Amino acid sequence: MLQDGKASTRAKNKYNAKTYDSLRIVVTKGKKSDLQEHASNCGESLNGFVNRAIDETVERDKAGEKPKNKRGRPKGSKNKPRGLSMAEIIAEAEEESHA
Repeated sequence: MLQDGKASTRAKNKYNAKTYDSLRIVVTKGKKSDLQEHASNCGESLNGFVNRAIDETVERDKAGEKPKNKRGRPKGSKNKPRGLSMAEIIAEAEEESHA
């Protein structure tokens, strides 16, 4: 019986390697559980939700919508927003450079 389990695992791993690409994402502590809860509330798995979010974002980008940062400004905007501290401006610039 143990042999069957090992063979089955090997077969599944071989199929998955041939059929799927793997993508690892990193989020801040606590965000994963927030995303899992949101996905569950939408009737989706976390993987399904992430794939849908990616697909919808790619479609918007293809349609010509400019990606926006957290403040609603177009990404890459060089204009210093008024009312932000230097630390907020630096954090936003670092976020944009990692995107």
